[in-house]
Amino acid sequence: MPTRRETNFDADKFLDTYEDRTASAMRDPAAAKEPPRQAAKAPETPVPSPKEVEYMEKYLLPQKYVRVIKSGKQVAVSDEFKVKIQKLLLFFSEGGTIAGYVNNVLEQHFREFDDVIQRMFNNTKQI
Repeated sequence: MPTRRETNFDADKFLDTYEDRTASAMRDPAAAKEPPRQAAKAPETPVPSPKEVEYMEKYLLPQKYVRVIKSGKQVAVSDEFKVKIQKLLLFFSEGGTIAGYVNNVLEQHFREFDDVIQRMFNNTKQI
């Protein structure tokens, strides 16, 4: 059976000295005996490419369509696209809406393919 050793350990005294050491270390950083830490470098912010800037200007930044007007109709958007659009708006647009994004995409689409659409309509008139 192990024998019990008697020591002159005083728990209260230990705690008092421990508190004194930590308090002085907080007041005087040199007393902490830790080497000073170097500040971590902030990660460099990547510069957006010209295509990224163009995309943001066309679809995310314009706030022409903040909300759908009363005569506007609801359109179903797949959950996959909804999540992607929400992420885009969260990171790159202040106050943008899904309706605004969809309207910007459609506006660009019709601007880009207007001549093709007009020819298609003109060809149907001849039939």
